[in-house]
Amino acid sequence: GYFDTRAESSPPASALACGFAYRHFKECVNAGLYDEALPSRDRLARVYRERYGLALARPVLEAGKIPFNLTGALFFSGILELNGLRRPGKAAEAFAAAVEAGDLLQESQNPFGLRDGETEALLAQSRRHLPMALAAAEPVPAARKIAAPRTSLTARLFSRFRPSRPFLIAERFVSPAARLSEVVLPLDVIARRPAARLRIVLLAAGTRDYRAATLADPRLSPEESLRLEFAPFDAPAGTPFLLGVLDLSGETEAPAAADLQALRAAAGGRPPIVLGCRGVGERTATDKLTDEHGITVFRVGAPGLSGARAVYGLDAFWCDAHGFYLRGWAHAHEHRMRALRVESAGCAARVDTFSDRPDLLAHYPGHEHVRHGGFAVYLACPPGHPVRLTLETDGGPASFLLPLPEGPLPPWPRSPDGDYDDISPMLRRFVELANARGGRVLQVGARTPPSLAGMPPRPLLRGPVTGLDIHPGHCVDLVGDAHFLSRFLRAGSVDAVVSGSVLEHLQAPWLFAAEVNRVLKPGGLIYHEAPGAWPAHAQPNDFWRMSAEGLRALFGPESGFEVLEARDAGPVAMIPGPAWRERHLDMPTVPAFAMAEILARKVAEIAPGAVAWPLRAGASEERARRYPVEGLRLAPESRS
Repeated sequence: GYFDTRAESSPPASALACGFAYRHFKECVNAGLYDEALPSRDRLARVYRERYGLALARPVLEAGKIPFNLTGALFFSGILELNGLRRPGKAAEAFAAAVEAGDLLQESQNPFGLRDGETEALLAQSRRHLPMALAAAEPVPAARKIAAPRTSLTARLFSRFRPSRPFLIAERFVSPAARLSEVVLPLDVIARRPAARLRIVLLAAGTRDYRAATLADPRLSPEESLRLEFAPFDAPAGTPFLLGVLDLSGETEAPAAADLQALRAAAGGRPPIVLGCRGVGERTATDKLTDEHGITVFRVGAPGLSGARAVYGLDAFWCDAHGFYLRGWAHAHEHRMRALRVESAGCAARVDTFSDRPDLLAHYPGHEHVRHGGFAVYLACPPGHPVRLTLETDGGPASFLLPLPEGPLPPWPRSPDGDYDDISPMLRRFVELANARGGRVLQVGARTPPSLAGMPPRPLLRGPVTGLDIHPGHCVDLVGDAHFLSRFLRAGSVDAVVSGSVLEHLQAPWLFAAEVNRVLKPGGLIYHEAPGAWPAHAQPNDFWRMSAEGLRALFGPESGFEVLEARDAGPVAMIPGPAWRERHLDMPTVPAFAMAEILARKVAEIAPGAVAWPLRAGASEERARRYPVEGLRLAPESRS
């Protein structure tokens, strides 16, 4: 599918690879495709290792350095081990690591006032599945591994229930309202099975005042919620409450014993959570399910779409000190999107016009409206804060915390065609051909500080090297204007000409190309490197930028050369300033290249005057001498 394709095509240590590999693994596990999930997990493990230096099997976790989707990766790894590979011991290790990762991640988000709902749900699921995995691995010792207040009823359930049948939800929460009279309990964070008998218990901590109810076969959707209404508690705002939900299916325990067990479990040291609560006088009542033991339970329509009912993909992301840009797509399956919002650091942007993405039809063939799911948005806010994406659909909202790069990014992998930081493969080929040919080599722009005299290509060339520059200096044999080489060298007197980061400083590089042809012997070689996308430097003598195609035109057949090789090298991103940003938001996502290089051979003489320009020698040399003597430190670092 889409996530599999994008995971394979993304750079292996990139944020895109991490996001798409995780989404594919999650989808495989959710669909029960365990044969596909196993290699998908292996790929995700490789991405974590390359991007974060983490071993997915046994991650070493540090606060503030938790990848956003690690909790989910560990939870779904546990499900794969438990239900697919039938290795409950391994599953227990994964669930325990998921709990630790989720807690650390949520703690790191507290300074921003955020509690990510998806991570909360995964934490709850991991906590519920951990004792089940322990019980399946070693039923008797499992009871001793759970906190003592939980052992009386749950030990028997551990040993009897299958791992796929959750049984207990126990939470503490603090009421934001005085005289609490309502709690909304989302079912997507409650482990439940169809036709369950649920026992719900609520107690004001430190008192004997509690409410309870039993739901027999409620047949609720995970996208729905339970609204619990009850006689108000005589308690001020900020009172802690204990909430327990127990699956009593097949149990014969008396309700009072179950209530006590659930409340003891809820008090077992878990941190408080925040639930939807209301005080007295604010209640509404619709779709009643049951009314007993002091609690009236109502069905509440889905407040939004769960993560499984909506998907998104990010194709491009960039940020600078002023804000960040996202381009991608979103899809809510059978539901149509009306708009989406991106929020971060107190800033928000809304998108209600979507672009065409016909490529998504191949991945969601049953949903024609997916073709209108593309979006692009720029948010002007400080970077580095959590970013939330919310889809507004006709089925309700769906919200995601985006796993964007948190920095510092890992180093880029080495180029597959060689160590370009030392010497480019094309320059190495030039050196090999020049050494095989023999004879004199002319190096244009040869002035080099003594500390850099050992840089290639000069030390690699076996024949004599003549250095030319507009200023005298180390490695310079001839001082003069490169536009008029034939004034310093006889025609057909050199076997090769090489330069690096010189062409951009020549007023008329086409005259230089013609002069190179004149001083070269037939069959002589040239290699030139020049910047493409590069900041201005060595002012005021910074005239041009070159591409590989530009170099092909400059040193092509019209100038008497046969091009052996030419290419753009050194990918870079260009970020527009605020004045240009609105019309050029995609600029950082379009490939640009720092340098261009060419290797060519002289195959023909060019007629005198074939290349002309009204450039007088004296004026040209005077202008050339404006190149700053210290300009070498400001120019692109030449690799030639």
